[in-house]
Amino acid sequence: MTSAPQRKRNKKWIIAALVAVILFLGDVAVEALGETRKAIEFYERRIEIAREIGDRRGEGNALWNMSLSFDKLGERARAIEYAEAALRIFEEIESPHAEKVRNQLAEWRGESQQ
Repeated sequence: MTSAPQRKRNKKWIIAALVAVILFLGDVAVEALGETRKAIEFYERRIEIAREIGDRRGEGNALWNMSLSFDKLGERARAIEYAEAALRIFEEIESPHAEKVRNQLAEWRGESQQ
């Protein structure tokens, strides 16, 4: 049997996770409609929620998606900034996405890929 504080924490985490899923679906739909700036707003909210609930993978994914959105808007420096943040998380959690981010960063920086 869980204690009242534990149930409250569990409930808070479940609600935050559900909101994160809804935001993810929303940002995908907005991006698909070509509303890149609006998608960035969704990613920002997703990052906040991911940090609140300790979802490192979700945080990394949102940072990566933001970097792609900024690149789409022609804001390469910001794209690199967010991609680097995503890469740190992906490396920390040993995500297979780290390699893709490394390759994209190398391309954006004009570095040779070996």
